[in-house]
Amino acid sequence: LICEMGLGIKPRKPPVLIVLPLALIDEWKSNLEQRVQPMLKVCVYHDGKLNGKVTTTDYTVEELENYDVVLTTYTVLRNQFDRAGIIANPDTKANEVACKVQAEYRVAMTGTPLLNEYTDVHGLLKFLRIEPWDRLRIFKDYFLSKRTAKNTHARVLSEIRTTLLAATLLAISMRLKITDLFDGVAVVQFEPPDEYIVDHDLDEEQTIFQTKLKHIWDSEERRLVELLEKDGLWSSSLHPHEVFPAITNAKLTAVHVECARAGYGEVGDADVIEDPGARRSEAQAEAHRGHQGNHVRGHAKKKRQAFRDKMKNGGWGSPRMKEFLRIVKRFRRSRKAGKMIIFSEYLCTLDVAEAALEAEGCEVLRFDGWSSQADRERALALFEDGHNGYDFLLMTSRSGGLGLNLAIAKGVFHLTPCWNPVLTAQCTARAVRPGQDQKVQVWHFIVSESLERYIREVANVKKLKANRILDP
Repeated sequence: LICEMGLGIKPRKPPVLIVLPLALIDEWKSNLEQRVQPMLKVCVYHDGKLNGKVTTTDYTVEELENYDVVLTTYTVLRNQFDRAGIIANPDTKANEVACKVQAEYRVAMTGTPLLNEYTDVHGLLKFLRIEPWDRLRIFKDYFLSKRTAKNTHARVLSEIRTTLLAATLLAISMRLKITDLFDGVAVVQFEPPDEYIVDHDLDEEQTIFQTKLKHIWDSEERRLVELLEKDGLWSSSLHPHEVFPAITNAKLTAVHVECARAGYGEVGDADVIEDPGARRSEAQAEAHRGHQGNHVRGHAKKKRQAFRDKMKNGGWGSPRMKEFLRIVKRFRRSRKAGKMIIFSEYLCTLDVAEAALEAEGCEVLRFDGWSSQADRERALALFEDGHNGYDFLLMTSRSGGLGLNLAIAKGVFHLTPCWNPVLTAQCTARAVRPGQDQKVQVWHFIVSESLERYIREVANVKKLKANRILDP
């Protein structure tokens, strides 16, 4: 068969599939359509509304082939291919499914290649098919130390192994940092924030919750316990199944002792605990949500309303809330037009902060997993309006920590420390970003004589691991 050129026999290249968080879809669509020439045909493959327009997944394969780019979300990937978490975790079905997608080339774009452990990097190498590190057994042999009952984290790699992993990443990645220059011009035009650690005393009842775990967060107590264990003279008063609740309660009560008795919140809201004690995976959280359904949700709403009523009737007082309000008042005196974002993993701690702020006559907005999409959009619109008095936006870390541009904020509070330093940095970056015209102030509440000190130590080790392989 001899054909003249121009008959269009050459098969059309299939579209590029880009998987994104929902919050970033609109921004990517706008930039692809406006900044790429010739203009691309972009399809949003998602059931819902985007910028007021209805979007759908009701496309045939032939219809999708008419587009240059198909944008979809991790939720669609999860629901239409399998149930899972993020692809960086090699243990999830999403990673397995994403790795099986047939494509001419693969690109992974991330600002967080290492969240918790070196296995996060393996998840990306597996997706990109970088041999031999895409095989977990080989990757573990080279880059993971053996864990023990006392050491639940893989240790920081030796210099040689760090160099090997860093060289692998250097060979396959393009690194872009906020300090980089293009044609002599800085990539970003904003100043780094001023960050402060806020330490304060705890009351007697709060201290009790911390003392239960002192062998975890206090190094001297830990050494003493190890010596006593060798002689068979010490055993924990906590059953292994009680450790996870004790850790959660220690985090909650550092904000307000009543938070331990609140008894509501979204399953999976909190950071996964990977330190001594039980671990609840995202898969377990999903299963819990599926089995319990609306009954749990309705019961939780009643408990939450009772808790909020108690806080708003004057019950919000605690050492942390008093220190929080002191800083807020000082900040507002120094910056009359400064708006503030308050982050925490937990709904109940934000409910306490909301009651404290309202007691001072402040207008407060909420953005969390219990907010409808319409309520979220309304909250953002009111917060971004610089003349309406809504100066405080309370956000759960996982709901508001990604994809939002809140450069109008000049102050950021982290009410509870995260085990994952990347999540904290992502939350701070909602205000510290392009478009920010002032130096942002950031406050981290860390009580030194509490579990929070240990959480910060763990977070710093994770940060060290990431820095050594990304910027050796």
